[in-house]
Formats: sequence, structure tokens, C-alpha cells
Amino acid sequence: MNNTTVNTYFSDSHYKHVVFILDALLMLPTIFGNSLILYCVLTYPNLKRKIYGLIANLALADLLIGSILFPYEMAAIFIPSLDRRKYLCIFKHSLFTTFIGASEMNLFMISMDRYFSVLRPLKYHTSFTTGRLKRYCAIGWSITIILGILPFFGWNTWELDTPCTSKFVHSPGYTTLILTFYILLILIAIALYILVAKKVFKHLHSEGGFKSNDVNYLRSTSKFTKNIVKTKIMIVVLGVFALCWSPYCVLVILQTYFIAPNDNLERVEKYLLLLGKANCGLNWIIYGIKNKTMRNAFRRTLCRRFPGQLSMSRSYESTSTNASSNQESSYI
Repeated sequence: MNNTTVNTYFSDSHYKHVVFILDALLMLPTIFGNSLILYCVLTYPNLKRKIYGLIANLALADLLIGSILFPYEMAAIFIPSLDRRKYLCIFKHSLFTTFIGASEMNLFMISMDRYFSVLRPLKYHTSFTTGRLKRYCAIGWSITIILGILPFFGWNTWELDTPCTSKFVHSPGYTTLILTFYILLILIAIALYILVAKKVFKHLHSEGGFKSNDVNYLRSTSKFTKNIVKTKIMIVVLGVFALCWSPYCVLVILQTYFIAPNDNLERVEKYLLLLGKANCGLNWIIYGIKNKTMRNAFRRTLCRRFPGQLSMSRSYESTSTNASSNQESSYI
């Protein structure tokens, strides 16, 4: 065995161990955090609102990535035969497309929820009923599942002894469809949040025209402020999602249309994919830092207290209409 072969062997071995360790480190907070979100939303009465239902749906997609895709990727590192089987390879990429797409669909629906709650509050209560929200979520999952399974019906370029990466599995036409659809969802979500930001700016500059002792005005302002606080948190969630996944999407576009694949790019793609998957374990941290109600639920769950102890948050909510805007900004 010459020096070049030895160096290549140790380089590949080191790379595999690094990817395996990073996958394991990312998998634990992903499973733990998203399981915690789902448990809290299903357990505590204060988290039975529509926005938390959407947050739980987003957590479900992230949990599936952590509990299915992470273990598969870790196993494939040391059992290469998993990725050399056609339908296992396609199945992995189909799950990936479905779960990531479900996350984007949920972020899009959350942006719609925030848009109507702030700019169309009267229509919000008729357009976003609990029943309709469940149907929207079901439609979103159905769309992403259909998009995910298309490669099983011939829309793939898989060949024997080629890497199980998006470049070699997805045809250019399929990649174009997926990227166009999901990028469009993110752009629409960003546009909706920009409209919300304009409404907030206009609201803040028109406040001086009202009397401070107007009870109806104070109540409407309190409710408006709470919606703004919720919206700010979801903007952070969307921004973090975009930052984590953009580098991977850019590389996929470059490899599909402009750059010939090679071993170095394959490794770069793995690391950028790890950055994207890291996003799945960050949302629960954002909620814990920014959302007082969710933080209280996390604390009580982790301390093994009774669910009813969260009722103090409800009493806080009932008196918050008389609080200052600074106090309201700490409560969602």
C-alpha cells in the first residue's frame, strides 16, 4: 500500500468519524427538543391555541428528521451497502424531501396565520378556524408526500456504484421543481412578514392620535401587541431556517447546473447538509428563550410538575391587557 493510498484511507476514515459524531450530536437535541414541544402542546391548556398547533406540526416534521433520517445517515456511514441499493437510496431522499418540505409548508402556513391575525383580524377568526387549520395541515403534508415519492415513479437518475447524493439521484427537472416550489414558499412567507412589518410601523406612528384612557383602544392595542410578539418569534424561526438551509440549496443548484461533481464537493455537501439539519434542533431553543408561556411549560415538564401548575400563566394572560408594552413583549 503506497503513501497516497494510506493517506486517502485515513482521510476517509477521519471524515466518516467526524460526520458520524456530528450527526449524533445534532440528533439528540433534535429528538429531545421537538418531543418536548409536542408533549407540552398536547398537555398544557395554555398551549391549545392555533399558533401552537402549527408550531407542533412544525416540530413533528423536525422530529421525524431527527428520529429517522439521522439514524439512517449514521448507519450508512459504516454500512455503505445501504446507499448502494436503489430503492433504499431513493427512499432516503424521498423522506428528506417530504420532511423538509413539510417544515417549509408549516413555516408558510405560520406566516399566513400571522398575516391574517395582524392585518385581517376579523377575517382571521373565520379563515383560520381549528377545523380549517387541521385541513390545511393535512393538505400541506399531502403535497410534500406526493412531491417526495415522485422519484419512485421513474423521475430519478440513480445508477449502480454512484454516490447516493441529490446530484446522482434526482434528475435536473425534479430538482428544479422541488427548489422552485420550496423557494417560492419561503419568498411568499418573507413577503407576508414584510407586509406585517409595514402594518406595525404604521401602527406605532399613529398611536399618538388616540387617548391613553380609551379602554377599547387599550384592549385592541394589547391584543395587537401580543400578535406582534408572536410574529417576531416566528420571523426569527423563519430567518434561522433560511440561514441554515440556504448554503446547501445553493450548492445543490451549482452541482445540478454549473459544476461537475467530485469527491470534495460531495464532502462539502455532507457538511452543508449537517448545517441544514442542525436547524431541526434549534426551534425549541428559540421558543424557550423568546416565549414565556412555552418556557414555563418546558420548565414544568422538565421539573416533573403537574400540568395544572401552568395555570399561573393563564392568570398572567388575563391581567396583561393593563400591562405596559414592555411587559407584554416578554409574553406571547
